[in-house]
Amino acid sequence: MPTVTRWVLRTALIWAAVATATGVMLVWPGAPAFPYPTYLHLFTVGWLSNLIFGVAHWMFPRASAAQPRGDARMAWAGWGLLNAGLLLRVAGEWIRPAQMDRCLLISAAIQFLAVVCWVLHLWPRVKER
Repeated sequence: MPTVTRWVLRTALIWAAVATATGVMLVWPGAPAFPYPTYLHLFTVGWLSNLIFGVAHWMFPRASAAQPRGDARMAWAGWGLLNAGLLLRVAGEWIRPAQMDRCLLISAAIQFLAVVCWVLHLWPRVKER
């Protein structure tokens, strides 16, 4: 399994554990809880998106004999941006309401750039037989 895939899938598993713990805190009486949208982002962006991108990097058809999975720099950039955007989203839920909208907007932009990186990385590997 390629190094990028291992890191992305391990990150997905960590986010799954964090999201599950956050979900437990949502229903546990007296526990400090994240807002519900953050809980959903932890599952969908943290766990599900990392899982999908990691498996796609691993399983998509080979790009070439020399670089079967293409240039990994774009995959690393996508992984870093996706998780940085998610961390900013989680932090944004805890700051003052006057600053929260700006923080969430920047987080969404970073996550959008992450998806663009992944699309650019995987696009050449989607081809005819």
